[in-house]
Amino acid sequence: MVKLNQGIRSILQNGTYLAGSAWITVVLRAIYLIAITRFLGADNYGVWAYALATYAIAVGMVSFGAESLIPIRLAADKLGAAKFASAALTFRIILQAIAALAIAAFAILSEDPGITQTALFLSIPAFFGRGLAIWAQSVFVGFEQTKTHVRLSVAMQCFEVSVGFLTLWLGYGLISILVVHSATWLLQGGLSLTLINRHLTPIKMSVDIATSMKLLRNGVALGLAASLGAWMMAGPLVLLRQADIDLTNLGQIAFALQITALLVASSQPFLTVALPVLSKSKSAGDKRVAHYGRLTLLVAMAFGLVGAFIADKVGTPVLTFVAGADFAVAGQLMGLSVLICGLILAPAGYGQYMLVHGRRWHGVIGGVIGSTVLVAMVLAATETMDVYQIMMAVAAGWFARALVICVMGILEIRRQGSIDARL
Repeated sequence: MVKLNQGIRSILQNGTYLAGSAWITVVLRAIYLIAITRFLGADNYGVWAYALATYAIAVGMVSFGAESLIPIRLAADKLGAAKFASAALTFRIILQAIAALAIAAFAILSEDPGITQTALFLSIPAFFGRGLAIWAQSVFVGFEQTKTHVRLSVAMQCFEVSVGFLTLWLGYGLISILVVHSATWLLQGGLSLTLINRHLTPIKMSVDIATSMKLLRNGVALGLAASLGAWMMAGPLVLLRQADIDLTNLGQIAFALQITALLVASSQPFLTVALPVLSKSKSAGDKRVAHYGRLTLLVAMAFGLVGAFIADKVGTPVLTFVAGADFAVAGQLMGLSVLICGLILAPAGYGQYMLVHGRRWHGVIGGVIGSTVLVAMVLAATETMDVYQIMMAVAAGWFARALVICVMGILEIRRQGSIDARL
């Protein structure tokens, strides 16, 4: 049986490595974010954020749950790791090629020739590299070997921030940092693949129809859930851009949502590494797994509510000090930014509990309901283009998603308890 202290030790050890990487990345990203806002201003920052949001949606669309399926599979079957990881990589690259064409078509059809269209085209290489890096992280997590990934990730973030800051300081502007961004993700993806091939398991690109169909069948629900999650995070910027919001106001909202994304990234590693441990504990019949969702919910909401209160009080003076007076409006949104982070993380434990019990559609159902609420309320808010109202609409969407997944998780726990009682 997987002992509780062993599971906690594994989560803390590997989670600390990943969290250390994430926290360093958050600090570097925050510094870089300040530099970008200082050098580019709110309007060009809006273009930068719009390009990144567009390809982030595509990243979610092609995942098909690999970030969850790969660690679960590798935790249970290390011997079949090479075949499964290779098939997952090949499948992902094929999907990424299709999605890259979709991004290019979107750029041509939605934007006139100019800096925004160019930014969308330059995001395509970053999309490829980032997808490969995400696949690689799931493999490292599955092997419970995160040190190498952490070191590489931190090195690449340092590279992007250093070179990007230099190009901004030299006066090269938005296009230059987009080129640096894409080059960094391509380099990280390529190096990650090399390290996995040398030190963990051999990877050979090959089309395995049976494994690909299994991935598609098992991952379709997770893929849809990931797509909906990516849409809920980045979609508001795309909607607002299509609604012809002023680029300066788009930059304010993008900045606030970027803070949310950084906070989520700093917390996500512990949830990521918990999945293989939960899978093992469930297989061993450890009933304490049922308490994981409640614990995650309480911690996330405590962080979200307390953090939102503090951020609402100090957000404007802090943000105008570090990013400049141009982002005073974004400072007023900081409380909502932190609250949205809490709402994103709140149902994660219940979602993982259902996942290890073979339930995969909770994310889709929650995502559909949350997206419906978000889109309807954001579109309604575009009538006045009030940035606070728009952020409230985003928060409402994430609240609806969290509520649905938590309720489904509680019902699943009760269902599992009834099954155990009959055995």
